[in-house]
Order: sequence, then C-alpha cells, then structure tokens
Amino acid sequence: MAEKKNTLDLYPSGKKLKAINRPKVYEEISAQIKGLIEDGKLKNGDQLPPERELAKIFKVSRYSVREAIHSLQEQGVLKSRLGSGTYVVYGKEPSVAELLALAIESEKGKIKDVFEFRHFLEPHIAYLAGANASAEDIKNLEAILDRQRLTWDVARLNELGEDFHLALAKSTGNSIFYSVTVRINDILSKTRLEVSQDQAAREKYLSDHNEIFEAVKSRNSELAKKKMSKHLHSIERILGEDQS
Repeated sequence: MAEKKNTLDLYPSGKKLKAINRPKVYEEISAQIKGLIEDGKLKNGDQLPPERELAKIFKVSRYSVREAIHSLQEQGVLKSRLGSGTYVVYGKEPSVAELLALAIESEKGKIKDVFEFRHFLEPHIAYLAGANASAEDIKNLEAILDRQRLTWDVARLNELGEDFHLALAKSTGNSIFYSVTVRINDILSKTRLEVSQDQAAREKYLSDHNEIFEAVKSRNSELAKKKMSKHLHSIERILGEDQS
C-alpha cells in the first residue's frame, strides 16, 4: 500500500500558505449588483428592490445592504430619489469623487505615494469628524472600537481598522472623503499589509484609535487632527512601510 502523503508535502520547499483575504459583506453585495449591471440584467434607469427585500434576498442585515448602496452611489452606479427608491444610473458622467478615486487607483503600485496622500487627507477627515459627527456616528465609531478590543484575529483586526477610518470619513458629512477612503482601503488591502501580531504593536494600534475617537467625541477637532497624524506615522512603522 502506497504511503499517504501529507498535503503540505505537495508544495515546494519554503512555500508558505497565506491567510485568505475575506471580502466584506457590503463589498460582496456591491460586486453582485455591479455584475448584474455589467451582464445587462440591470439597465440604466432600472429601480432596485427596497432595502428590506434586498436584505432577504442576500440573507444579510439591512445595514450591509445600506453600506453597499452607499458605496455604489459614491461610485456613480446608483442614485437614490427621495420617496421614490434607488435607481441604476450607470453610464452617466463620473462624479468628482469617482475621478479622484480612479486617480488614486492608478497609483496603487506606489504605496509610498498612497501613504503620503493619507497624511494629507486623513488628519483633515479627523478634524471635520470632530466638528460634524452626529450622535449616531459617535455610537458607530464606539461600536467598532469595542469589536476591535475583543478580537485577536489579525485579519479581522485589520478589517475593523478599515471600518474605523471609513466611519470617520462618513461622519464628516462629505461624500467625496467617504468615496476616496473606500478606494484607499481597497488599495492597501490588496498590498496584504497587516498589523503586526506583536502584542505591544496591537495595543499601540488600538490606543491610537481610542485617542482619535475620544478627541472626536469631545468635539476637539485640532486634537483629533493631531492624533490622526500621529497614528498614521505609527501604522506605517507597524506595516513596515515607513519611508522616513
């Protein structure tokens, strides 16, 4: 009887298996809706089913459906009309937000440039969040922080970190900041950058987010801006991308 081989023996020596990069729920929903549009099953002017019905179809929460719709709106794919519903508007002229996002996408191979753009953008996002965040925005940011504190999974921690920055951008009330932050998150995710598994690095990462949150919650915009700038320098070191 032939000796049974270990499956891992089939891989070349030194080859390491890598963690699967799990897409977020709202990204999967967005991709499916865009797929229907690209296949011609949803056409310009077609109305989407209501949020509640979409949640049943996809078997997800209404929050995930809402995030997917918002993301597609920022990409210029969907448009919501008050009291009427959400419609496909694919094929119209790209929005300013989409043009900016596409410009960032074209530079995705230059990670140093993307980080420099973050240093320009995200402290200002934190500043505006301190001025404009609603009570619901504050509650959402706090919930994300609570989930971060409870997880020890590196991939999940990274994902929640993206959620935190996205929630900050959303709380500014500026849809362009939100759209560009979505694209930045996508680009950095594709580079497979991860938070160090070292406990001290993890604690620093969470401490930075908490300091930004407390500044936003207390409406101290200048402090929020300063804490975000400090955090970006820290995260570059953690990710091994600090170019200084």
